[in-house]
Amino acid sequence: MFSIDKWKNGEKWTNWAGNVISYPSEMYLPRSIEEVTNIVGHAREFGKTIRVTGAAHSFSAVAMPEHIALSLHNMRGLIAVNEEKQEATLWAGTYLYEIGPLLAKHGFALINMGN
Repeated sequence: MFSIDKWKNGEKWTNWAGNVISYPSEMYLPRSIEEVTNIVGHAREFGKTIRVTGAAHSFSAVAMPEHIALSLHNMRGLIAVNEEKQEATLWAGTYLYEIGPLLAKHGFALINMGN
């Protein structure tokens, strides 16, 4: 799994298999939507791209950050449950392994879960 400790120490970014490596010039761990908004504004102002790196489990370079690496690690968890509509809203940084237990507390589950 993606190492936040390595992230904080400014080490290279790699996917879990180690076949995709990147040295982004900027790395961010926002804690709010406002922080994400500011990061997007900064990237736009300076013509930089942002990649949300997730847990770095992809074999491909889909999450490889060229300029700005953004981890939503601090924006995880269940936001809301609508039992009538059978819908749940989660923060974008929620890891797949966390979703099942969060939903189970409300009698919900995922129909299909990627790996």
